[in-house]
Amino acid sequence: MKSTSRITAVFLGMILVSLATGCSKDDGPEVGYVTGVVTLNGQPLDAATVEFVPVDNPTQRPSTSQTDQSGRYELYYSASRKGASLGQHQVTIKKIQSGNPEAKEQPLLTPAKYAKPGELKAKVEKGSQTIDFDLKS
Repeated sequence: MKSTSRITAVFLGMILVSLATGCSKDDGPEVGYVTGVVTLNGQPLDAATVEFVPVDNPTQRPSTSQTDQSGRYELYYSASRKGASLGQHQVTIKKIQSGNPEAKEQPLLTPAKYAKPGELKAKVEKGSQTIDFDLKS
């Protein structure tokens, strides 16, 4: 009899955990799915950080990504949610030279104008979109 109630308790616990995780959602704004390719002087830019910072609603978090060897990126709004909030964004793209991790500032391998807001802008809309960036030295 003890084992039956124990099995029931375990089963009910599993159902509660399933319901809790199934019902949870990442609250936040509506997002658009954004991918693209970053090139520098026509060549794919790998290992660069891409950041979209909302202009229309600055209280929303930025979306970020890291480019792969082909310069491709896919934005993430959070660890579990792909995309970027809808609207206008300031975009920064920077690749930092690996080297001394104790140095206060690591040298940039991309032109400095792309590492700060202002030079690049993008509009994120509902659905999926491709936004490419061709940076120039």
